[in-house]
Amino acid sequence: MYLISVDAGGTKTKTAIVNKNKEILFEYVSGAGNIAVNFQQAKDNILEGIHASLASPYGTNCGAIVIGVAGAGRGSLKENLQIFLEKTVPLPFLIISDAELAYYSVFQNISGILVIAGTGSILLARTNNKFRTLGGWGHLLGDEGSAYDIGIQALKIMIKELEEKGIHSPFAHALAEKYDIGEESRLKEFVYSGDKAKIARIAYTVYQLAKSGDPIASALLKNAGTSLAKQVLRFIKILQIKGNVPVACKGSLLEKNEIVFQYFKETLLKDRNGQVTIVEEKTETVTGAIVAWSYQKEG
Repeated sequence: MYLISVDAGGTKTKTAIVNKNKEILFEYVSGAGNIAVNFQQAKDNILEGIHASLASPYGTNCGAIVIGVAGAGRGSLKENLQIFLEKTVPLPFLIISDAELAYYSVFQNISGILVIAGTGSILLARTNNKFRTLGGWGHLLGDEGSAYDIGIQALKIMIKELEEKGIHSPFAHALAEKYDIGEESRLKEFVYSGDKAKIARIAYTVYQLAKSGDPIASALLKNAGTSLAKQVLRFIKILQIKGNVPVACKGSLLEKNEIVFQYFKETLLKDRNGQVTIVEEKTETVTGAIVAWSYQKEG
């Protein structure tokens, strides 16, 4: 039997058919899947991926669906999604958070801490067969160390220059030119008329500037990496974990931005005197469906 696995995140929804050996047999990508941001859009994108999978050459051999969805912990949204899917999909299914799906793909049933830093940020640990989270409050209440946070911090630097003697640093000039936000009205329009993904994309421009030697950009990435590491250290204290701690990373900011990752890793190892194992093996999040479904059957 194959499983349909759905990784419904803030910017895209990746749906795949996986076998028991965690091999991906089919993939399909649709739009954003965060049910807390836009429920209608998210459920349509999730359903689109499921239908595409069922219509694939492997669809008739699929026996269940595991859906890891962003925003699953917000109010009654998970229940509403479940009611919708019960009426529209022909297979048994399990809804978990996208963070839980990512955790299973890395750690299986082993205890550890997963740090996810992309547009937003969240930490997830599994102890005594239960998940605990730190962060994940969203861009209004948290998401420290995320791409969105880097974008906001970059824009605040621009604001400070605009309020004082006008844009003058090469860093602010670069952002003003790329995003056409060199004037107060344009900057406000950019922030308040756009979505958070647009602001988060500034982090990649900051990365490019840091690679070219810009000190302001470098400092922002250092702060992001250090902030994420400090959250891990705080989580370890909350969970009262003793000895070596396995820590894995997911999300573009830690998987594709080597500057952020390096500061993250250095801060962790220094504070814990090496009592941290950074799990650097790359895994596809959708493969977590195999473990998630096995727990569902056991339960």
